[in-house]
Amino acid sequence: NFEPFTTMTRAQVCTVIVKFLNQLNGTSGNLAASSTTPVTGGINTIVVGEQSYNIGTTPIYFNIEFQDIRASSISSGTGSFKLNGLHTIDLNSESKNPDITVNNIRYGIKKFAVTGNNLIAYTDCRKINKIIVDQRTYNSDYVELYVNAATTDYFLSDLGIVDANTVKLKSDTYKLNKERISLSLDNKQYFYDIEKISLGDTDTQPVLEECDPLVVKGLSRSDIAAIFSGYTTLDLYDLDDMAFIIDGEKYTFDKVELDASGNFIVDEESFPFDKVIITKDDLKYDINKIIMDNGKFIFYCDEGTEHNWVIIDDDYYDADDIKIIFNSTIYDFDDIIVAKRNTIRIGTKQYEVDDNFKCKINDKVYFIDDIEYNRELGLDVIETGDTTSSSLTNQPDTYIFYVNDRKYQEDLDDVTIKANGKWLDFEDVTILDPTHFNYDSSEYDLIEAKIKIEDDEFKVEDTAWHGVDQTLDIYLEEI
Repeated sequence: NFEPFTTMTRAQVCTVIVKFLNQLNGTSGNLAASSTTPVTGGINTIVVGEQSYNIGTTPIYFNIEFQDIRASSISSGTGSFKLNGLHTIDLNSESKNPDITVNNIRYGIKKFAVTGNNLIAYTDCRKINKIIVDQRTYNSDYVELYVNAATTDYFLSDLGIVDANTVKLKSDTYKLNKERISLSLDNKQYFYDIEKISLGDTDTQPVLEECDPLVVKGLSRSDIAAIFSGYTTLDLYDLDDMAFIIDGEKYTFDKVELDASGNFIVDEESFPFDKVIITKDDLKYDINKIIMDNGKFIFYCDEGTEHNWVIIDDDYYDADDIKIIFNSTIYDFDDIIVAKRNTIRIGTKQYEVDDNFKCKINDKVYFIDDIEYNRELGLDVIETGDTTSSSLTNQPDTYIFYVNDRKYQEDLDDVTIKANGKWLDFEDVTILDPTHFNYDSSEYDLIEAKIKIEDDEFKVEDTAWHGVDQTLDIYLEEI
């Protein structure tokens, strides 16, 4: 199809570039080959399945780099054969073999072999080459496929045909009367379910039934029936004030694609709905389920919860997942205030940000290059620098307390530790290594330290660190 004003996939762009280069270099591929009389050389017969074809009388095409190249000459060599004097193809190889098309039947090829003047193409499966819908012809290499309403990386040319009702995609087999295989045409304007496959002697065509859109590009109010938050619904007229957080990036509703199975597509990458958050003002909504009913989406979300985002290197992060480190003491992000650019307040004291300040994200520690409060966004914004190796990256995820070699408690509830003459919540100290901890820029021995669990007092006898699961065992002796 000639559609100069529609967007192109990467595969289509590659095809245009390859064909242009072929014309530029005088090797015109299928354009010239299909308009000239084939000249055979060396091998003149191709055996596909149980049928033999003379390349001088039957047009046979090899699918190479998204081009259908008509065979005009084939010559065999050691371990390979050459097509049209330009393309070298391995013999007896079971990978990267080009498909072959005879008439309008495309074959996946398991391997090639040469016997005498015959090229034997051992077929893996029958495929679809070109389809005709409403008197328009479409190349299967560019027709996108959907499995059970979900977006995939497959195209119609990837569909292997077992029989009229059975197809396969790689190692997965599907029954068309039980599972849903669909396709889209004209830049996702039209969608069809494949009901069955018509297997003719010279043609292979899918029997199609038009269906509701399986992908919506750019969500608007007209695409959404309701967004449930617990037992209430959100006002869809506030849709412009809502956004999705996907893989750390913020997207307005009109900037995403959503398929009928609840997968979000941004920048040609797919994300399941349970990895996506809806945000509005200071509330976040976790998505539990998305269904499509009569072409409209229904979202089922948890009730909105108070939330605070931090932008770090242009990505959105949950403030609960961010730690600020100052002089070896780790602070929750909520414990600090960005007073002004590169100035942080901790408690009643104010500090200029320097190399003593670091930011911990996903178990990595970074120097802070810049930190400020963005009034327009209403969020704190951090630009990080180099990573820094530090024992602070390996804080325990789990604490297990043992008394008399028996597990006593596996959390920090009601646990305090004595340092500098006062009892501190254990969560407020920083573990520097299995035998030392830090509080308020001072280092203390963990061994022999006094610990209280509720009203029971103990002394630390020993510790053991399990790096694989980030667990610190603390062995106690009753006092």
